[in-house]
Amino acid sequence: MPVIKMWQIKRGLAKALERASDPQLTGGGLWISVNAAVIDPSNIAAIVQQFGETVQSVGVTRPRTNSVAAHHLIQSFDPAVPVPLEVVHRVGVQLAERVTGGEHEYVVATHVAASPVCNHIIFNPVSFESGRRFRVGRGTIGLIRTVSDELYEAEGLPVLSRRADGSSSGVAL
Repeated sequence: MPVIKMWQIKRGLAKALERASDPQLTGGGLWISVNAAVIDPSNIAAIVQQFGETVQSVGVTRPRTNSVAAHHLIQSFDPAVPVPLEVVHRVGVQLAERVTGGEHEYVVATHVAASPVCNHIIFNPVSFESGRRFRVGRGTIGLIRTVSDELYEAEGLPVLSRRADGSSSGVAL
């Protein structure tokens, strides 16, 4: 069962993208997917520029000082459960699509040289379709975990059962 962590990037978007897309961690850049309108997924400056252009051109609200520049999800996989890298990356891309509704630019970088194997998903807070911002509320991380578990289970992999309060029981199915 993947573990999900999430936070906001307010400054240093380029640095976060560089770290997530590090060729030493992503199999020479093989395990990187981008839906932003850029030619080269390894061109961090172009991705940052595309994120900024979306905010400026379609954003409903003007960016303020200390606005969220991106959201960063990390989806870590249990090293005790062998999962093919193709499946790990595919689940990460599907999670990015489901979380953003396909309306936000994102980068999915699968760290294969790390233990545990994990997906870094960095996405633009502004929708390129509606111009609206992705809002993180009290239950957002729980919903993302549920979607992640559904995708993991769809691949035939075990997930931990959840209690009524949303916490894990620690018993694998």
